[in-house]
Amino acid sequence: MGPTLAVLLDRNIWLSLLDLCLDDYSIPYEESYGQLLSSVFSSTRRPPDTAYTNHRFGVGLTDIYDTSPLQLGEIDKLCGSDLLLRDVGALCSTVVQTQMTRQLSLDLSTERGDHGNNSKWWVWLAYALFSKRARALSSVESVDLIISSMTVSDMSAFTFILASDHPEEDLFDSTPGPAKARDATLKGGSRIRCVLGDLSDSTNVRTITVDDPVPFIRTFSDDGKSTRVDAIVPGYGRCLVRRRDLVCDDEISSRDNTVDSGGGVTSLRLRFDKNPLLVTDGLTLFFGAIGSSLKRLMLNAPRDDLSSIIKCCASLEELSLSGGVNWDSTSAIAAVLADNDSPLHAGRFGDKYLAYREVVVHPCYEHYLPMFRRHHLKPIWRAVEPLPRGRKIALLSTATEPEMSIKRRTGAKLTKPLNQHVLTNIFEFAAEPVLREVYFRISRRIMDELLYDDEPV
Repeated sequence: MGPTLAVLLDRNIWLSLLDLCLDDYSIPYEESYGQLLSSVFSSTRRPPDTAYTNHRFGVGLTDIYDTSPLQLGEIDKLCGSDLLLRDVGALCSTVVQTQMTRQLSLDLSTERGDHGNNSKWWVWLAYALFSKRARALSSVESVDLIISSMTVSDMSAFTFILASDHPEEDLFDSTPGPAKARDATLKGGSRIRCVLGDLSDSTNVRTITVDDPVPFIRTFSDDGKSTRVDAIVPGYGRCLVRRRDLVCDDEISSRDNTVDSGGGVTSLRLRFDKNPLLVTDGLTLFFGAIGSSLKRLMLNAPRDDLSSIIKCCASLEELSLSGGVNWDSTSAIAAVLADNDSPLHAGRFGDKYLAYREVVVHPCYEHYLPMFRRHHLKPIWRAVEPLPRGRKIALLSTATEPEMSIKRRTGAKLTKPLNQHVLTNIFEFAAEPVLREVYFRISRRIMDELLYDDEPV
Protein backbone atom coordinates (compact mmCIF):
# COMPACT_ATOMS: atom_id res chain seq x y z
CA MET A 1 0.00 0.00 0.00
CA GLY A 2 2.85 2.38 0.81
CA PRO A 3 4.47 2.49 -2.68
CA THR A 4 1.11 2.83 -4.47
CA LEU A 5 -0.03 5.68 -2.25
CA ALA A 6 3.37 7.34 -2.57
CA VAL A 7 3.02 7.40 -6.36
CA LEU A 8 -0.50 8.87 -6.19
CA LEU A 9 0.46 11.61 -3.76
CA ASP A 10 3.68 12.39 -5.61
CA ARG A 11 1.57 12.93 -8.75
CA ASN A 12 -0.33 15.57 -6.77
CA ILE A 13 -3.60 13.67 -6.35
CA TRP A 14 -5.77 15.64 -3.90
CA LEU A 15 -8.11 13.98 -1.41
CA SER A 16 -10.65 15.45 0.99
CA LEU A 17 -10.18 12.52 3.41
CA LEU A 18 -7.57 9.80 3.78
CA ASP A 19 -8.62 7.08 6.23
CA LEU A 20 -5.85 4.78 7.45
CA CYS A 21 -6.43 1.78 9.67
CA LEU A 22 -3.21 0.13 10.78
CA ASP A 23 -2.51 -2.45 13.46
CA ASP A 24 0.78 -4.08 14.25
CA TYR A 25 -0.17 -7.31 12.47
CA SER A 26 -0.85 -5.37 9.26
CA ILE A 27 2.65 -3.84 9.15
CA PRO A 28 5.03 -6.40 7.64
CA TYR A 29 8.25 -4.51 8.33
CA GLU A 30 9.55 -1.06 9.17
CA GLU A 31 10.54 -0.15 5.62
CA SER A 32 6.97 -0.44 4.26
CA TYR A 33 5.51 1.42 7.24
CA GLY A 34 8.11 4.18 6.92
CA GLN A 35 7.40 4.60 3.20
CA LEU A 36 3.69 4.91 3.91
CA LEU A 37 4.13 7.50 6.66
CA SER A 38 6.70 9.48 4.68
CA SER A 39 4.26 9.76 1.78
CA VAL A 40 1.13 10.57 3.77
CA PHE A 41 2.86 13.07 6.07
CA SER A 42 5.32 14.48 3.57
CA SER A 43 7.06 17.78 4.29
CA THR A 44 6.58 18.84 0.65
CA ARG A 45 3.71 21.23 0.00
CA ARG A 46 2.32 20.71 -3.50
CA PRO A 47 0.42 23.53 -5.27
CA PRO A 48 -3.30 23.01 -6.02
CA ASP A 49 -3.05 24.53 -9.50
CA THR A 50 -1.05 21.51 -10.74
CA ALA A 51 -3.29 18.86 -9.13
CA TYR A 52 -4.47 15.96 -11.29
CA THR A 53 -7.92 16.02 -9.71
CA ASN A 54 -10.65 18.64 -9.61
CA HIS A 55 -11.15 18.16 -5.88
CA ARG A 56 -12.34 21.24 -4.02
CA PHE A 57 -12.77 21.52 -0.29
CA GLY A 58 -16.22 22.14 1.15
CA VAL A 59 -17.31 25.49 2.49
CA GLY A 60 -16.98 24.36 6.09
CA LEU A 61 -13.22 23.91 6.06
CA THR A 62 -12.39 27.16 4.31
CA ASP A 63 -14.76 29.06 6.56
CA ILE A 64 -13.12 27.63 9.67
CA TYR A 65 -9.52 28.20 8.76
CA ASP A 66 -9.71 30.96 6.14
CA THR A 67 -6.53 29.61 4.56
CA SER A 68 -5.57 27.85 1.36
CA PRO A 69 -6.32 24.10 1.39
CA LEU A 70 -3.65 21.42 1.45
CA GLN A 71 -3.33 18.19 -0.51
CA LEU A 72 -5.11 16.03 2.09
CA GLY A 73 -8.16 17.71 3.59
CA GLU A 74 -8.14 15.41 6.63
CA ILE A 75 -6.09 12.40 7.70
CA ASP A 76 -7.98 9.95 9.88
CA LYS A 77 -5.44 7.65 11.49
CA LEU A 78 -6.95 4.72 13.37
CA CYS A 79 -3.93 3.44 15.24
CA GLY A 80 -5.50 0.43 16.91
CA SER A 81 -4.80 -1.15 20.26
CA ASP A 82 -2.15 -3.51 18.86
CA LEU A 83 0.14 -0.77 17.57
CA LEU A 84 3.53 -0.82 19.28
CA LEU A 85 5.30 2.15 20.82
CA ARG A 86 7.94 2.20 18.07
CA ASP A 87 5.16 2.53 15.46
CA VAL A 88 3.62 5.46 17.35
CA GLY A 89 7.07 7.04 17.45
CA ALA A 90 7.48 6.57 13.70
CA LEU A 91 4.09 8.21 13.15
CA CYS A 92 4.84 11.17 15.40
CA SER A 93 8.30 11.67 13.90
CA THR A 94 6.69 12.56 10.57
CA VAL A 95 3.60 14.39 11.85
CA VAL A 96 5.87 16.99 13.48
CA GLN A 97 7.05 18.22 10.05
CA THR A 98 4.12 17.46 7.72
CA GLN A 99 2.83 19.92 5.15
CA MET A 100 0.06 17.67 3.80
CA THR A 101 -2.96 18.50 5.97
CA ARG A 102 -4.42 20.87 8.53
CA GLN A 103 -6.75 18.29 10.11
CA LEU A 104 -5.62 15.12 11.85
CA SER A 105 -7.64 12.47 13.70
CA LEU A 106 -5.88 9.93 15.92
CA ASP A 107 -7.49 7.00 17.72
CA LEU A 108 -5.06 6.10 20.48
CA SER A 109 -7.52 4.20 22.63
CA THR A 110 -6.13 1.01 24.10
CA GLU A 111 -7.36 -1.70 26.44
CA ARG A 112 -3.95 -2.54 27.81
CA GLY A 113 -4.33 -0.42 30.93
CA ASP A 114 -0.55 0.03 30.95
CA HIS A 115 -0.23 3.55 32.33
CA GLY A 116 3.56 3.47 32.03
CA ASN A 117 3.27 2.81 28.31
CA ASN A 118 0.56 5.47 27.99
CA SER A 119 3.01 8.04 29.38
CA LYS A 120 5.45 7.17 26.60
CA TRP A 121 2.71 7.63 24.01
CA TRP A 122 1.92 11.04 25.49
CA VAL A 123 5.59 12.02 25.30
CA TRP A 124 5.52 11.40 21.55
CA LEU A 125 2.22 13.28 21.16
CA ALA A 126 3.68 16.28 22.95
CA TYR A 127 6.59 16.33 20.52
CA ALA A 128 4.49 15.73 17.39
CA LEU A 129 1.60 18.14 18.00
CA PHE A 130 2.43 20.80 20.58
CA SER A 131 6.20 21.27 20.75
CA LYS A 132 8.15 24.28 19.49
CA ARG A 133 9.29 22.20 16.53
CA ALA A 134 5.70 21.27 15.65
CA ARG A 135 4.62 24.92 15.79
CA ALA A 136 7.51 25.86 13.51
CA LEU A 137 7.23 23.06 10.93
CA SER A 138 3.84 21.34 10.98
CA SER A 139 0.76 22.50 9.07
CA VAL A 140 -1.59 20.66 11.46
CA GLU A 141 -4.03 23.09 13.09
CA SER A 142 -6.96 20.85 14.06
CA VAL A 143 -6.61 17.60 16.05
CA ASP A 144 -9.23 15.00 16.99
CA LEU A 145 -7.95 12.69 19.74
CA ILE A 146 -9.60 9.55 21.07
CA ILE A 147 -7.75 8.31 24.13
CA SER A 148 -8.19 5.85 26.99
CA SER A 149 -6.93 7.84 29.95
CA MET A 150 -5.12 10.98 31.01
CA THR A 151 -3.40 10.55 34.34
CA VAL A 152 -1.33 13.05 36.30
CA SER A 153 1.70 10.87 35.58
CA ASP A 154 0.96 11.01 31.83
CA MET A 155 0.70 14.79 31.90
CA SER A 156 3.86 15.23 33.95
CA ALA A 157 5.78 13.52 31.15
CA PHE A 158 3.80 15.47 28.54
CA THR A 159 4.50 18.89 30.04
CA PHE A 160 8.15 18.01 30.66
CA ILE A 161 8.74 17.54 26.93
CA LEU A 162 6.95 20.80 26.08
CA ALA A 163 9.15 22.77 28.49
CA SER A 164 12.39 21.01 27.55
CA ASP A 165 15.27 22.80 25.83
CA HIS A 166 16.43 19.41 24.50
CA PRO A 167 13.20 17.53 23.66
CA GLU A 168 14.86 14.98 21.38
CA GLU A 169 17.30 13.91 24.09
CA ASP A 170 14.54 13.85 26.71
CA LEU A 171 12.38 11.66 24.47
CA PHE A 172 14.96 8.90 24.82
CA ASP A 173 16.46 9.71 28.24
CA SER A 174 19.80 10.57 26.66
CA THR A 175 22.16 13.45 27.40
CA PRO A 176 23.00 16.30 24.99
CA GLY A 177 26.32 15.83 23.22
CA PRO A 178 29.09 18.36 22.54
CA ALA A 179 27.64 18.95 19.05
CA LYS A 180 24.39 20.90 18.99
CA ALA A 181 21.22 19.19 17.76
CA ARG A 182 20.51 20.26 14.19
CA ASP A 183 18.44 19.61 11.08
CA ALA A 184 19.79 17.69 8.13
CA THR A 185 18.76 15.92 4.94
CA LEU A 186 19.44 12.21 4.61
CA LYS A 187 20.87 11.32 1.20
CA GLY A 188 18.94 8.97 -1.06
CA GLY A 189 20.18 5.38 -1.01
CA SER A 190 21.39 5.65 2.60
CA ARG A 191 21.27 2.65 4.91
CA ILE A 192 19.94 3.43 8.37
CA ARG A 193 19.47 1.39 11.53
CA CYS A 194 15.91 1.67 12.89
CA VAL A 195 15.75 1.30 16.66
CA LEU A 196 13.06 -1.25 17.52
CA GLY A 197 13.38 -1.34 21.29
CA ASP A 198 12.08 0.87 24.07
CA LEU A 199 12.58 4.63 23.97
CA SER A 200 15.81 4.36 25.95
CA ASP A 201 17.04 1.11 24.32
CA SER A 202 19.14 1.53 21.17
CA THR A 203 20.52 -2.02 20.95
CA ASN A 204 17.64 -3.71 19.10
CA VAL A 205 17.90 -2.40 15.52
CA ARG A 206 16.97 -3.33 11.96
CA THR A 207 18.86 -2.02 8.93
CA ILE A 208 16.87 -0.66 5.98
CA THR A 209 17.61 1.45 2.91
CA VAL A 210 15.82 4.69 2.06
CA ASP A 211 15.61 5.26 -1.69
CA ASP A 212 14.88 9.00 -1.76
CA PRO A 213 16.37 11.90 0.21
CA VAL A 214 14.64 12.50 3.55
CA PRO A 215 14.54 16.13 4.75
CA PHE A 216 14.14 17.38 8.32
CA ILE A 217 16.26 14.73 10.00
CA ARG A 218 16.89 15.88 13.59
CA THR A 219 20.18 14.81 15.16
CA PHE A 220 20.63 14.63 18.93
CA SER A 221 23.14 13.45 21.54
CA ASP A 222 25.87 13.98 18.95
CA ASP A 223 29.49 13.69 20.07
CA GLY A 224 30.58 15.34 16.81
CA LYS A 225 33.01 12.62 15.74
CA SER A 226 31.42 9.14 15.76
CA THR A 227 30.66 7.33 12.51
CA ARG A 228 26.95 7.03 13.30
CA VAL A 229 24.67 9.68 14.76
CA ASP A 230 21.46 9.37 16.75
CA ALA A 231 18.64 11.01 14.79
CA ILE A 232 14.88 11.21 14.48
CA VAL A 233 14.06 10.24 10.89
CA PRO A 234 10.55 11.21 9.69
CA GLY A 235 8.56 8.02 9.15
CA TYR A 236 11.01 5.79 11.02
CA GLY A 237 11.41 7.32 14.48
CA ARG A 238 14.71 6.91 16.27
CA CYS A 239 17.50 5.73 13.98
CA LEU A 240 21.27 5.49 13.79
CA VAL A 241 22.50 7.16 10.59
CA ARG A 242 25.95 7.50 9.11
CA ARG A 243 27.40 10.97 9.48
CA ARG A 244 28.63 10.98 5.89
CA ASP A 245 25.03 10.45 4.65
CA LEU A 246 23.82 13.72 6.19
CA VAL A 247 23.65 17.09 4.47
CA CYS A 248 23.20 19.63 7.24
CA ASP A 249 20.79 22.54 6.92
CA ASP A 250 22.06 25.68 8.60
CA GLU A 251 18.60 27.20 8.54
CA ILE A 252 15.27 25.54 7.85
CA SER A 253 14.07 28.64 6.00
CA SER A 254 16.81 28.19 3.41
CA ARG A 255 15.36 24.93 2.15
CA ASP A 256 13.92 24.56 -1.34
CA ASN A 257 10.55 23.25 -0.14
CA THR A 258 8.89 26.19 1.57
CA VAL A 259 7.83 25.73 5.17
CA ASP A 260 4.51 27.38 5.96
CA SER A 261 3.32 26.12 9.32
CA GLY A 262 -0.07 26.86 10.75
CA GLY A 263 1.52 28.15 13.95
CA GLY A 264 0.37 25.20 16.03
CA VAL A 265 -2.83 23.45 17.02
CA THR A 266 -5.71 25.90 17.55
CA SER A 267 -8.64 23.46 17.35
CA LEU A 268 -8.93 20.35 19.53
CA ARG A 269 -11.54 17.65 19.87
CA LEU A 270 -10.82 15.41 22.83
CA ARG A 271 -12.76 12.20 23.47
CA PHE A 272 -12.31 9.29 25.84
CA ASP A 273 -13.28 5.75 24.89
CA LYS A 274 -15.94 3.92 26.89
CA ASN A 275 -13.73 2.61 29.65
CA PRO A 276 -15.24 1.79 33.08
CA LEU A 277 -11.81 2.37 34.66
CA LEU A 278 -11.38 5.77 33.04
CA VAL A 279 -8.81 8.05 34.71
CA THR A 280 -8.87 11.76 33.78
CA ASP A 281 -7.19 13.48 36.71
CA GLY A 282 -4.57 14.94 34.34
CA LEU A 283 -7.03 17.06 32.33
CA THR A 284 -6.23 20.33 34.10
CA LEU A 285 -2.48 19.83 33.63
CA PHE A 286 -3.03 19.07 29.95
CA PHE A 287 -5.03 22.21 29.24
CA GLY A 288 -2.74 24.27 31.43
CA ALA A 289 0.07 23.34 29.04
CA ILE A 290 -1.69 23.76 25.66
CA GLY A 291 -4.95 25.64 26.35
CA SER A 292 -3.66 29.17 25.72
CA SER A 293 -3.37 28.56 21.96
CA LEU A 294 -6.80 26.93 21.51
CA LYS A 295 -9.58 28.82 19.74
CA ARG A 296 -11.96 25.86 19.38
CA LEU A 297 -12.51 23.07 21.87
CA MET A 298 -14.85 20.10 21.57
CA LEU A 299 -14.74 18.11 24.79
CA ASN A 300 -16.32 14.76 25.56
CA ALA A 301 -15.03 14.10 29.05
CA PRO A 302 -16.02 14.30 32.72
CA ARG A 303 -16.75 17.88 33.70
CA ASP A 304 -15.46 17.90 37.27
CA ASP A 305 -12.69 20.35 36.32
CA LEU A 306 -14.57 22.25 33.61
CA SER A 307 -14.14 25.61 35.32
CA SER A 308 -10.36 25.16 35.53
CA ILE A 309 -10.20 23.97 31.93
CA ILE A 310 -12.05 27.04 30.64
CA LYS A 311 -9.72 29.33 32.61
CA CYS A 312 -6.75 27.69 30.88
CA CYS A 313 -8.23 28.44 27.43
CA ALA A 314 -8.16 32.25 27.48
CA SER A 315 -8.37 32.59 23.67
CA LEU A 316 -11.32 30.22 23.24
CA GLU A 317 -13.89 31.34 20.65
CA GLU A 318 -15.94 28.15 20.38
CA LEU A 319 -16.73 25.57 23.06
CA SER A 320 -18.70 22.38 22.44
CA LEU A 321 -19.47 19.92 25.23
CA SER A 322 -20.81 16.40 24.92
CA GLY A 323 -20.95 13.41 27.21
CA GLY A 324 -19.82 13.73 30.79
CA VAL A 325 -23.30 13.00 32.18
CA ASN A 326 -24.64 9.69 33.49
CA TRP A 327 -27.99 9.59 31.68
CA ASP A 328 -28.96 6.36 33.45
CA SER A 329 -29.04 8.10 36.83
CA THR A 330 -31.86 10.54 37.60
CA SER A 331 -30.03 11.91 40.62
CA ALA A 332 -26.86 12.55 38.58
CA ILE A 333 -28.80 14.47 35.92
CA ALA A 334 -30.63 16.48 38.59
CA ALA A 335 -27.33 17.39 40.26
CA VAL A 336 -25.91 18.72 36.99
CA LEU A 337 -29.01 20.80 36.23
CA ALA A 338 -29.13 22.22 39.77
CA ASP A 339 -25.46 23.23 39.92
CA ASN A 340 -25.59 27.02 40.29
CA ASP A 341 -21.79 27.20 40.51
CA SER A 342 -21.31 25.81 37.02
CA PRO A 343 -19.41 28.32 34.85
CA LEU A 344 -21.89 27.66 32.04
CA HIS A 345 -24.84 28.36 34.38
CA ALA A 346 -23.28 31.54 35.76
CA GLY A 347 -22.53 32.94 32.30
CA ARG A 348 -25.60 31.83 30.39
CA PHE A 349 -27.08 35.36 30.24
CA GLY A 350 -24.02 37.44 31.08
CA ASP A 351 -21.79 36.46 28.17
CA LYS A 352 -21.18 39.50 25.97
CA TYR A 353 -19.04 37.87 23.27
CA LEU A 354 -20.87 34.65 22.34
CA ALA A 355 -22.04 35.12 18.73
CA TYR A 356 -23.79 31.82 18.04
CA ARG A 357 -25.73 29.40 20.23
CA GLU A 358 -27.68 26.29 19.27
CA VAL A 359 -29.89 24.43 21.74
CA VAL A 360 -31.36 20.98 21.02
CA VAL A 361 -34.08 19.70 23.37
CA HIS A 362 -36.71 17.02 23.66
CA PRO A 363 -40.27 18.13 22.67
CA CYS A 364 -41.31 18.16 26.33
CA TYR A 365 -39.04 21.20 26.87
CA GLU A 366 -40.43 23.24 24.00
CA HIS A 367 -41.99 25.73 26.44
CA TYR A 368 -38.49 27.15 27.11
CA LEU A 369 -38.35 28.60 23.60
CA PRO A 370 -39.40 32.19 24.60
CA MET A 371 -36.54 32.37 27.11
CA PHE A 372 -33.97 31.71 24.40
CA ARG A 373 -35.74 33.87 21.83
CA ARG A 374 -35.13 36.94 24.01
CA HIS A 375 -31.42 36.66 23.28
CA HIS A 376 -31.76 36.27 19.50
CA LEU A 377 -30.37 39.12 17.35
CA LYS A 378 -29.08 41.03 20.36
CA PRO A 379 -25.88 43.08 19.91
CA ILE A 380 -22.73 41.75 21.55
CA TRP A 381 -19.35 43.30 22.27
CA ARG A 382 -17.90 42.45 18.90
CA ALA A 383 -17.85 44.57 15.77
CA VAL A 384 -18.65 43.46 12.23
CA GLU A 385 -15.86 45.73 11.01
CA PRO A 386 -13.53 47.93 13.04
CA LEU A 387 -14.15 51.66 13.12
CA PRO A 388 -12.43 53.35 10.13
CA ARG A 389 -9.06 54.89 10.94
CA GLY A 390 -10.17 58.33 9.79
CA ARG A 391 -12.94 58.45 12.37
CA LYS A 392 -10.57 57.32 15.09
CA ILE A 393 -8.14 60.11 14.20
CA ALA A 394 -10.96 62.65 14.18
CA LEU A 395 -12.03 61.63 17.68
CA LEU A 396 -8.46 61.61 18.97
CA SER A 397 -7.85 65.10 17.58
CA THR A 398 -10.69 66.47 19.70
CA ALA A 399 -9.93 64.42 22.79
CA THR A 400 -6.20 65.18 22.95
CA GLU A 401 -5.03 68.47 24.44
CA PRO A 402 -1.83 70.33 23.49
CA GLU A 403 1.01 69.74 25.89
CA MET A 404 1.44 73.48 26.47
CA SER A 405 -1.02 76.31 26.45
CA ILE A 406 -0.02 79.94 25.84
CA LYS A 407 -2.98 81.37 27.68
CA ARG A 408 -3.51 80.62 31.33
CA ARG A 409 -6.70 78.79 32.04
CA THR A 410 -9.15 80.85 34.07
CA GLY A 411 -11.99 78.38 34.39
CA ALA A 412 -12.31 74.91 35.75
CA LYS A 413 -11.36 72.02 33.52
CA LEU A 414 -14.53 70.74 31.84
CA THR A 415 -13.34 67.28 30.87
CA LYS A 416 -10.84 64.76 32.15
CA PRO A 417 -8.22 63.24 29.83
CA LEU A 418 -9.44 60.08 28.10
CA ASN A 419 -7.20 57.12 28.82
CA GLN A 420 -6.57 54.21 26.46
CA HIS A 421 -9.24 52.02 28.07
CA VAL A 422 -11.95 54.65 27.59
CA LEU A 423 -10.94 55.34 23.99
CA THR A 424 -10.92 51.61 23.18
CA ASN A 425 -14.48 51.25 24.50
CA ILE A 426 -15.61 54.27 22.50
CA PHE A 427 -14.19 52.78 19.30
CA GLU A 428 -15.84 49.42 19.99
CA PHE A 429 -19.27 50.89 20.65
CA ALA A 430 -19.02 53.26 17.68
CA ALA A 431 -18.49 50.37 15.23
CA GLU A 432 -21.40 48.33 13.92
CA PRO A 433 -21.94 45.43 16.38
CA VAL A 434 -22.40 41.74 15.65
CA LEU A 435 -25.89 40.41 16.38
CA ARG A 436 -26.06 37.20 18.38
CA GLU A 437 -27.85 34.28 16.72
CA VAL A 438 -29.73 31.81 18.92
CA TYR A 439 -31.27 28.63 17.49
CA PHE A 440 -33.66 26.38 19.39
CA ARG A 441 -34.23 22.94 17.86
CA ILE A 442 -36.62 20.15 18.81
CA SER A 443 -35.41 16.56 18.40
CA ARG A 444 -37.51 13.49 19.16
CA ARG A 445 -34.42 11.29 19.08
CA ILE A 446 -32.50 13.42 21.54
CA MET A 447 -31.93 10.53 23.94
CA ASP A 448 -30.48 8.36 21.18
CA GLU A 449 -28.13 11.18 20.21
CA LEU A 450 -26.98 11.67 23.77
CA LEU A 451 -26.50 7.99 24.48
CA TYR A 452 -25.00 6.69 21.25
CA ASP A 453 -23.71 9.56 19.11
CA ASP A 454 -20.41 11.36 19.58
CA GLU A 455 -21.65 14.59 18.04
CA PRO A 456 -22.52 17.37 20.51
CA VAL A 457 -26.23 18.11 20.79
